[in-house]
Amino acid sequence: MMGEFMKILLSLSFSGACLFLPVFWAVRLCRNRLSRRWQYYIWLLVALRFLVPVTFPNALAGQLFRSVELAVEGRTADKPADGSSADKVKGAEREAEGIGEQEDVAESIGREEEGAEDAGNEIKSAEGKMPEKEEQSVPFGILFSVFAIWMAGASGLLIHKITAYRSYTRFLKSGNREVADLTVLNLLAEAEEALNLRRTVELYRNPMITSPIMTGFIRPAIVIPDRSMTEKELNCIFTHELIHFKYFDMFYKWLVQITICIHWFNPFAWLLGKEVNRLCELACDEKVIDALDVRERKAYGDTLLSFLKREETYKNPPAYITLTEGAEQLIERLGAIMDYRKKSKPVVILATALTMLLCFFFAGIGAYAGQPGVEPKNDVDEDILVQKEEMDYSLLYDEEANTYYILVDGATIADRPTGGVTSGSIGIVLVRKTGYAAFQFSRFSLRFDFAEKLENQCRDMVETGGISEAESELIQEAAVSIAVTEGILAEEEAGQYMDVKEIGEAAEAEEEPDDVGRKVEELKGKTYAYYQRTNYEEPYLIEYGWNLNKEDEEFYLHKEILMDDGSQIRVSFDREAEKWMEDGAAMEAVAKLLGETKQTARSRFGLEMEQPFIVRIVYLPPEEVADFAKRSYENGNIADFSAVVGLLSEEEKETYCERSYAEDDAGFFSVIIAETEADYVTAFVERCYENEDITYFSIAVSELSETARKNLMRRALKEEKESFYHMLKNL
Repeated sequence: MMGEFMKILLSLSFSGACLFLPVFWAVRLCRNRLSRRWQYYIWLLVALRFLVPVTFPNALAGQLFRSVELAVEGRTADKPADGSSADKVKGAEREAEGIGEQEDVAESIGREEEGAEDAGNEIKSAEGKMPEKEEQSVPFGILFSVFAIWMAGASGLLIHKITAYRSYTRFLKSGNREVADLTVLNLLAEAEEALNLRRTVELYRNPMITSPIMTGFIRPAIVIPDRSMTEKELNCIFTHELIHFKYFDMFYKWLVQITICIHWFNPFAWLLGKEVNRLCELACDEKVIDALDVRERKAYGDTLLSFLKREETYKNPPAYITLTEGAEQLIERLGAIMDYRKKSKPVVILATALTMLLCFFFAGIGAYAGQPGVEPKNDVDEDILVQKEEMDYSLLYDEEANTYYILVDGATIADRPTGGVTSGSIGIVLVRKTGYAAFQFSRFSLRFDFAEKLENQCRDMVETGGISEAESELIQEAAVSIAVTEGILAEEEAGQYMDVKEIGEAAEAEEEPDDVGRKVEELKGKTYAYYQRTNYEEPYLIEYGWNLNKEDEEFYLHKEILMDDGSQIRVSFDREAEKWMEDGAAMEAVAKLLGETKQTARSRFGLEMEQPFIVRIVYLPPEEVADFAKRSYENGNIADFSAVVGLLSEEEKETYCERSYAEDDAGFFSVIIAETEADYVTAFVERCYENEDITYFSIAVSELSETARKNLMRRALKEEKESFYHMLKNL
């Protein structure tokens, strides 16, 4: 826990420093072009980057810290063990708990029984002493020391700032005298009304200060020097201080002070405080003089000069807001006042563009926020075995995404990630309630080394902490059902897709192929296959699925729908589709679509259509199809696009095909090329062949006739294009 906290803290400090630099240069380069208020408030983005551990996928800081973390863990894992006695003790302990035999196979192949007996003797001689194990790459003592140093600096600095603030507040209160002059109070009330302030601010005089001050969070008050002032001076003072109050400048400055306390070791945090303090008064001045003419601006500048801060007996803390700070800053403020110009439209556009760019940097830099959804690797292997025995899963298939989803830990359809893989590939995604792990394979390679590739990917994911050992075994177990469903092998041959342990057990028992097939059926019995797609049934676009899990089915509304063959079927409706349940025309379209699906489900998927589920219905008359296809393409909605692409003209299909190819969008390309005419497909395949673009060749060539593919295969063999030849041969 302490280690994770320090990682997050350091990543935030790194992110804040990275964002500080572009903001600093943007403010410096555009000092005389952009408003001071923009320059002031853009630093809030840096302060938030220092404080808020909000991150996004593939953010710079997150990737950097995870890479360092994996590198450190990798070096630690490569260190040799501290001797064989510890291994023997572990082996004997596992054997004593009834799982030693399984673990011995995984940890020490070929270890003899005598070794375990010797280890048992060592346990007795050690009288229950347990060997130490290295749980983390950084020793706890060092980690605790670093945390203690940071905590001492942060808490000490925060206490100092709070103490200084309260001390100065008491100093002010000791000399404050409430203003009773009605003329002065009326000027304050007029200033409050002009700024549309609903809250009343108190007013005091104090002989111990030389410059007006704004103070108080709960009871805001303006404290002015006890000296004679003109109405113009008072009006300038009240307007200035009330603008600070209206725009929460005191809270902003305290937020920055807290940032400095947390990141006291980072010089960029201190520079942030300096920039905010400098720009706070410049931004306020700009707001005050926005409605003043040249003469009134000069009068405002004279007021600032009259209150030029001199040395006081008590120094105010940095989070206080005063009218003037010092001669150097006052010179800059007076120059800005006299040079003030209202910002033109191009300047506003520039400020907006810069803000968006810096927000992009904010998101792109990101931070380290741990690894949500990743099960930590457990050093006690017997816990993993128990976890696997108790782990249940469900297997779903999404035709549009070309992906199989393995649902574990109570995950449902709603927890799966969006998107998918191209038609030339197949995806396998392990879905948890808290995250997921994804694998992708070429369908071309499935017939050769699917099991080996999956096992290698699982091993890599286990080593990096992406999945646990139990989840690795579960994925390889589910792959048996996937292999059978895909028709890669006959069930009798599916034994090669079992994990190493199952193969070994089958060999020892000398099981016949029928026994292997029975095992496959048992595995398939634990799963169910959910299918989902989007179709157009004029004039409706219907997104639907079937074989919905019965447990999930209970959460939706239902309706009995009469099919064309006279039978009735119970249909579930998602919330987005509920409004169509009483629409007769829409239900007729649903009945027709389900009837067609029922007829093809067995031939296409080898399953009966059961538990149909209507996800979404969109009214889409034929004349709006082209516009709908355009929106779907531009929004990246491949499911909706695929449902209507067949209704487009041949010219429109070819245009989209060329566009998706130019944009390297293989997902849309695979959908469009399947709907184009044979002549265009032939010409496109020829182009890919000549350009040696094997990726898009592999997608388009599946749409050629058998004769055309064989002719092309002979040509590839003759021209010694081995990659194309082997691909065509195995289609």
